[in-house]
Amino acid sequence: MRYVLMILVVVSAVSISFAKDAAIVEDASGSLTVGLFDVLKEGDEVDLGESGALTLGYFSSCVSETITGGRVIVGSRQSEVFDGDVARTTVECDGGNVILSESQQAQSGADVFRDETQKQKNLKYVSFSDQPILIFSEPIKSFRIRRVDDDGIDKIIAINGAVANFEVLGVRLSVGGIYQVRIRDRRFYLMPQERPNNRASSLLNRVIRHQ
Repeated sequence: MRYVLMILVVVSAVSISFAKDAAIVEDASGSLTVGLFDVLKEGDEVDLGESGALTLGYFSSCVSETITGGRVIVGSRQSEVFDGDVARTTVECDGGNVILSESQQAQSGADVFRDETQKQKNLKYVSFSDQPILIFSEPIKSFRIRRVDDDGIDKIIAINGAVANFEVLGVRLSVGGIYQVRIRDRRFYLMPQERPNNRASSLLNRVIRHQ
């Protein structure tokens, strides 16, 4: 019996350690334990009480939820809500898909992009905003961003944290451009695109997670 309990404890610990980032807090009001830009994992719980409100954006499903009151359990693609009200809408977001469609490749100068990436495999992220929010897996001191398909920005940006909000930093990118982001010996590419007019505006339009 003791060995069974030990196995259960180990399995539980492993499950907790591998819980995935599922959603970002887009807005919060009331006396809550979470706030703007907090990243929540699958299984996290938030008590909104009777009047608290929370807006969550889900990375994998691109679903934005506005929840009022009750208890919230974060899922993989949407929340479970008990004793509260929830309204959901689907928005444009990267959603973990880092591959451009053929039309997006054409708009973003795919020939230039292939020349830049032929020597090594690099991640390619789409942002539906010219002022994205980059969320890194760990705090960093700074990163370099430069436009590679045309003349434009080439600068080192200091953040001393894990979130780079381009609006706060006063940095605006050109829609349709290709930008290389470099952190020490790691790099990835960022391509701002226009948000379709038939999709709702959301913080998720701007969020790019680099793990």
